[in-house]
Order: sequence, then structure tokens, then C-alpha cells
Amino acid sequence: MDIRIRLSWQAGQLTATLDETPSATALAAALPLVATARTWGEEVYFDHPYPRGRSPAWPPPATYSAASTATRALDTVRDGDPLRVEHA
Repeated sequence: MDIRIRLSWQAGQLTATLDETPSATALAAALPLVATARTWGEEVYFDHPYPRGRSPAWPPPATYSAASTATRALDTVRDGDPLRVEHA
């Protein structure tokens, strides 16, 4: 089953569907969360709350990426924006 999440920030929001992977399942289990958006080119990154050594895909400190190539909605996210991630 796919995992649906909503990302919200001051200038917008979007809903995304994640494949059911160990990383996505762990992220979904930690929701809702508020993180600081970090941008790099057309991508938006945010820290996730995995305890040290528990991240299934990345070593700590870990981040999760939302690529904006499929949607221009993330163009309004600015580096440092508060980003809320929750179940959709």
C-alpha cells in the first residue's frame, strides 16, 4: 500500500504518494512533524526524527528529500521555512 503525506509551508502545500519502503514507513510512523526546510536547486530537504543508527537509508544526521521536478509547487519553499509533514 502506498503512503500519502502532506507537506505544508507558509506559501503552499502539496500531497505526495510514497512507495512503501522501509524509509517511507519509518517516516510515516514519525508523523506529524515540523522541520526546517533546506533547499538545494529544485529539491527540498528536511531533517527527520530517526534516532541515531535507526535510519533505514541514511546515516545520521539524516534528511528526507522532496524533488520538485514533478511539480512546481515546491518552488515557493524557501530555505529555512518551517515545513509541516503529516498524513494526507
